Amino acid sequence: MAHQEQIDFCLSVKKKFPEYFINQFVLDIGSLDVNGNNQYLFEDCHYLGLDLAEGKNVDILSKGHELLLPDTTFDVVISTECFEHDPYYKLTLNNAIRLLKQGGLLLFSCATTGRPEHGTRETTPSDAPFLQAFGEWADYYKNLEQSDIQTAFAVDELFSKYEFSNCEESHDLYFWGIKKGTRLQRIDYSFQVAMPSLHVTLSQSQQIVNLKLAVNERKITIDKLNQQNLCLKTESSIQVQSISKLNRHIDDLRIEHAITKNKLDELTKLFYQMENSYSWRCTKPLRFIARRLIRARNIWGIRLSWLKFLFERSQMVIRHQGIVIFIKRVLRYINVLWRRQRSPSRRLNNFQAVDKNILVSFIIPIYDRTDMLRTAIRSALDQTVRNIEVILVTDGSPEETLSVVNEFSGEPNVRIFNYPCSSGNAVRGRNKGISEARGRYIAFLDSDDMATQDRLDKCLPLLESGQADVVYGSWQAIMDGGRVMSDITDGQIIYSPDADFVMLLDSCIPCQSTVILRKDLFEKAGFLKTDMQYREDHELWVRLAYFGAVFKSVPNILTKLRLHSGNNELNFKDSDNFWFEKVQSEYMAPGPRPKKIAFILPGVGISGGIAVVFKHAELLFKAGHDVFIINIGNIGNGSWFSGGTNPIPIVHVSDSRYYLFENIDLLFATGWDTVSWLECFSAQRKLYFVQSDERRFFDEPALKQKIHETYLTACEYLTEALWIKKMLCDEFGHESAYVPNGIDMEKFYPGNPLRPKRLGKVRVLLEGPIVIPFKGVADSYAAIEKLDCEIWIVSSAGKPPESWRYDSFFESVPFGEMRQIYASCDIFLKMSRIEGFFGPPMEAMACGCAVVVGKVTGYDEYIIHEQNALVVEQGDVQGATNAVERLIKDVQLRQKIIQGGFDTVPKWSWERSAKAMLSVAGAVIPSESNNREIG
Repeated sequence: MAHQEQIDFCLSVKKKFPEYFINQFVLDIGSLDVNGNNQYLFEDCHYLGLDLAEGKNVDILSKGHELLLPDTTFDVVISTECFEHDPYYKLTLNNAIRLLKQGGLLLFSCATTGRPEHGTRETTPSDAPFLQAFGEWADYYKNLEQSDIQTAFAVDELFSKYEFSNCEESHDLYFWGIKKGTRLQRIDYSFQVAMPSLHVTLSQSQQIVNLKLAVNERKITIDKLNQQNLCLKTESSIQVQSISKLNRHIDDLRIEHAITKNKLDELTKLFYQMENSYSWRCTKPLRFIARRLIRARNIWGIRLSWLKFLFERSQMVIRHQGIVIFIKRVLRYINVLWRRQRSPSRRLNNFQAVDKNILVSFIIPIYDRTDMLRTAIRSALDQTVRNIEVILVTDGSPEETLSVVNEFSGEPNVRIFNYPCSSGNAVRGRNKGISEARGRYIAFLDSDDMATQDRLDKCLPLLESGQADVVYGSWQAIMDGGRVMSDITDGQIIYSPDADFVMLLDSCIPCQSTVILRKDLFEKAGFLKTDMQYREDHELWVRLAYFGAVFKSVPNILTKLRLHSGNNELNFKDSDNFWFEKVQSEYMAPGPRPKKIAFILPGVGISGGIAVVFKHAELLFKAGHDVFIINIGNIGNGSWFSGGTNPIPIVHVSDSRYYLFENIDLLFATGWDTVSWLECFSAQRKLYFVQSDERRFFDEPALKQKIHETYLTACEYLTEALWIKKMLCDEFGHESAYVPNGIDMEKFYPGNPLRPKRLGKVRVLLEGPIVIPFKGVADSYAAIEKLDCEIWIVSSAGKPPESWRYDSFFESVPFGEMRQIYASCDIFLKMSRIEGFFGPPMEAMACGCAVVVGKVTGYDEYIIHEQNALVVEQGDVQGATNAVERLIKDVQLRQKIIQGGFDTVPKWSWERSAKAMLSVAGAVIPSESNNREIG
């Protein structure tokens, strides 16, 4: 194909290098004459045109990258308006250079940025007719730039001189280049009088090359077979020797078996004699009592050890927090024990049996309705079809709405699920209902609409008979006066026709509150898409039809639809076109398949380990999964972590809604005292998230042994630190997944201090629960009490003793407020003796503190001495004093350590951790399935 600008380029090259256009051997790649060709450029040359199929000006049928002629065959290789259509253009260019003689000329033109796509099936197939028969070639098109060519081959290494240029008028990229090496002057022009024989020679040459390749491949195959044969002979010899050894071993075992059997027979005879003796029968009660005493000793040994631990902890609480706090904590602990005993999971026999005969699951997502909501729920419950359930899902609902919902908690066929924060639309609620539904069919109903009593009666025959997968019908408008519509009046009936894929693609035909469909449709097509803030139902209908679902309408009124000023579609009136176009681009991809994931926590109070679990739960939740916390400790909402309402549902283990704990896909234990609860719930997978070696938390041997036994639990393991991963492998033989902790740089960063710093005074921060000795707060204080510095202390439990001097003290600080405290200090000191991942130093680094730590497990995950922190031996109080004093006096060192911390933090993003956790969960959202058939 030719156009004037390309012709001018070729003629300019000919004018510059005329010797390459007379008496030469020329290859033209993409030579088909569509509206011109390049043969006119060459005088007394042997010109060979290459293209994909037979046609005008085509001598060789081959793809450019597959032409296997000998190296350095041609004097000139030319290609015009070809490479933008060649998906293998890089390979083709390198093959052209291989075929080019030293000192030979390569020139080509191709489309570049600004040229409209052409030559593809969707544009102008006549511009590249050969491509239409070559699958991927038919739809391929790429405007090439100079950088693409330079990526394809090393221009400077291969060409002694070259030139790139662009034509702004035709949007062409041009190139000419002289291949490196000495160009030998041609003295043999016999090919000019023997061109037919040359075609034969080239054909034979191609065949020879192909045969050589085939011979080489077969030689490689023969060598591999010979090698395999040798290996088999060696293995056979080894197997013969092994069989011989095994036979000898079997003979030895037979002899040992005979000896052992004789001993067993003798012992059995003695045992029967003893069992039948008078003394054995007389001592039977004593043996029974002894067994009971041993069992009681084991049980009470653990209980007494636990009581001893509680007593010691109580002394610490009284000393640091006072008698009032102690009494409150005792009462909370007793309350926890009482609630655990009431837990339905601890009394599995009290779980209500799941009704396997439920036919239809009504799903009602809820935000802020009251009276309308009562009517909607009652209309679902009053269906003439009785084997149904109604699933209510609240979404950050206000108290008055929750009060209405709870009025139905006593209904046996009502199940209630709650999300503490609003998602902004009903998608999450509907998806939750779909995943929890027990029915064969799903019926949608909005919280402000009302289902007719015979809605299911009218729809089920089409579903049960297999005539349809999705059934919907007519609806009647209820206008409350708050919304004026020119085309709909109060009481008007809107009829919906049968719809196919083409109709649905153009218009959202079914009214969602009339729809009932097969639940198994969602297994292949996926659930509703959370990124569809509007027209989410339209996208779902189109997607279901695309995947093969059959839609049928019934001519009956199925729902009374309220049209009022609070309808969600009014919020998207101005952006309707955007969401309509999004439907057109989304429907072919399957929707998400969320997993139900639960983390068991010993409590939801302030703790680094609990913060880590909250963060993982939050990230999985944001990825689209149905995540919740099972709290076995004091009741709480975890608001300290989020700075408000925690978005993750927290369910106390004593919640009487037994169904909340059903259908769990992944169940995580998060500490030794949560592991026993794995047995209390059914789950597809059970995992133990080990955040430390918790045996080190206690001194009592009985408690250490109890915790040791949890690491023998038959489940999957994962951990946050490499030292724990090694411990689980070396000591218990567990392979565990590594899910490192991260840091949220949107929550931790430098900023203005809470209070201005005193001139010339360095401010040192100590952090940790004072009532827990192994957290080393006392050691940290001892290291700096005599230094000339300000002292700030943060404790999650316990106040400093009266003898301590300090400038500021903070207790039970919400997670989101710690940044300001870190950012107010110059140096962070932590002398823990037991840690898992060791997170606070990284938080301090992110906020601009110079860090000093003692060597504790987990510190070396990210801390490097003298680079991003100063590290001293564990328990070395004097060493910590010296390190802090160095940082106080040496401002340059302090700035170096601070900068090292800033450099470290970005490498530990939560995004990295989220990928690891999603990998553990095997949680891909959405599904990769491309199966379009349903049912």
